[in-house]
Amino acid sequence: MRKSPFMSNPEKNIFSQYSAPTTAKCVAAIDFGTSGTGFAYAFPPSNGEIDPKSDIFQNGEWPDGTTGKTKTALLLDDENKFVAFGRSAQMMYKPLALKGKGKFFQFFKMDLYTQEIDGELQVKAQDGKSLPVKIVFAESLKFIRNCKLLSCPTPLAFQKLKLFLHIAVKFCMTGNSARIPAVLLKQIRSTSYRIAPDEIKWVLTVPTIWGDAAKQIMSEAANMAGLGTDGGHDLLLALEAEAASLWCLKSGNIRMNDGNQYMVVDAGGGTVDVLSLFVLFGYVTVHEKYVTQAGDSVKEVAPANGGSWGSSTIDQRVFKLLEDIFGKDRFEATKKDINGYIKLQEDVESSKCRFDGNTDVILVLPNVLTGVLGIDHYPTANSAVEAYSEATKIDFVIKGSNMLIPAKYFREQLMGPIIKITVQHVSTIIQKCDQIRHVILVGNFANCTMLQEEIQLAVSSKDIKVIIPNCPGEAVMKGAVLFGINPGVVVERVSRFTYGVNLSKPFDQALHPQEKLKLTKDGRAYCVGVFDTLVRAGQPLVLGYTVERTYEAMENDQKQITFRIYSSPRPDPKFIDDFKAKEIGTVTIRVSQQREM
Repeated sequence: MRKSPFMSNPEKNIFSQYSAPTTAKCVAAIDFGTSGTGFAYAFPPSNGEIDPKSDIFQNGEWPDGTTGKTKTALLLDDENKFVAFGRSAQMMYKPLALKGKGKFFQFFKMDLYTQEIDGELQVKAQDGKSLPVKIVFAESLKFIRNCKLLSCPTPLAFQKLKLFLHIAVKFCMTGNSARIPAVLLKQIRSTSYRIAPDEIKWVLTVPTIWGDAAKQIMSEAANMAGLGTDGGHDLLLALEAEAASLWCLKSGNIRMNDGNQYMVVDAGGGTVDVLSLFVLFGYVTVHEKYVTQAGDSVKEVAPANGGSWGSSTIDQRVFKLLEDIFGKDRFEATKKDINGYIKLQEDVESSKCRFDGNTDVILVLPNVLTGVLGIDHYPTANSAVEAYSEATKIDFVIKGSNMLIPAKYFREQLMGPIIKITVQHVSTIIQKCDQIRHVILVGNFANCTMLQEEIQLAVSSKDIKVIIPNCPGEAVMKGAVLFGINPGVVVERVSRFTYGVNLSKPFDQALHPQEKLKLTKDGRAYCVGVFDTLVRAGQPLVLGYTVERTYEAMENDQKQITFRIYSSPRPDPKFIDDFKAKEIGTVTIRVSQQREM
């Protein structure tokens, strides 16, 4: 096929249905994290304007009685039927594991970043059994949809009344009781009705650094769970970094002038994203504040980038230490003691978040590790720890089930290397984007004192302020609600990849390799497999940007053309088989009598 000269039309927005303010009665956002999951929702009025601090509600109590985020953990039975999600899944798996039953999945979100993705990607359960990743995600999302957001038959007005009675109590406790009537009336003034599934705008958060294939799997899993329909616009994917950025802007956590650049660091469990506007622990992004008709809006200044250096990586380093001390066989046996292993995971999680850099860390070890039946060639746990301490010259101590890890070792060997990667990444972005004046730290791990201090130290020589919003772990899911209400507030992004189509061009011996030569039926020579670029990596894309081109069929009797769409991390790929170029989709179009498309 041949093409006409390039044409683009940024004014023509064929995706306006996706970027216009929502007309849904409810916007519900699910923050499906590597370690923890939560959701938030709002009932936007007809004008779409809400108070982010009072009009966005979080999930209430989970089945296990806890509030806030629950663990991202799924339990299925042996027939792959849903049993439980969250901390309930952890608790219910314990007796099943003793009987060799059930399939328990945890930390499976990382598989979409670390593995090569195709439609049949499998994830392993705790016992080593595998399932398609889409089923695992779909069953998890279905639980949140059905159990938490659609199961309550209470009329909307009564739902709001219950929510704001809780707020009213808080007002009374803070001496602001005079404001209660106004707040309640504002929320209850709507008529009583029930929220139907098709009246909800669903928003699902995804890491900014994920590729298109990973996002596609999440979208398909959400459709399987009933959060949207194929090709419909009742489901949005929100980039986690953008969502956190919107929350910080709209909620008043940061105050900036039009055109100010800032970075958001999302200190999450799995990835660290860096975006020029914001940076996250796992990924970093840099954004610029814009004032538009929609109010404060976001413009991406540099493409998101980062890696799998989330806080759960620290957990893995701690577990590797225990494996080195007690032996691989004994540590593997610990994983089969589900009760003890889950408690160990929770202890490590809380220890790293509390760690101030100077206080020794004490872990409570499971009985399998501290038992006296022999630990590899060491007769007791004490002798294993003593031998490792002697070999490493590190003063580890164990008494009963309590093991002390010296603060210096925990800081320099376990937490330090992971935090260092993030800090170096932040510093590199700041050097490239010298207009950044704020670094915003969000995510559950943003409360870590050591991380805060290292970020502050890295920017201390520059005129940059480090900001940690209230409840940083809630920024992504609350910001996702704001994005669902008005997706148009993200006015510009920077493409992470080059996108194009598979094209055949008239063969030029000076430019084209001989192995790509193909003759048509009437003897014309073409070079096949040319990467015809539509969008380049690093190219700014304003909201509604489109590309228009005219193509022509190769053969005179051709009835249709199949466009194979490719992506590449390189800015100027020549052929579709260039390094790391991937096919990401196909579009087939019937050819008109004139053969032009």
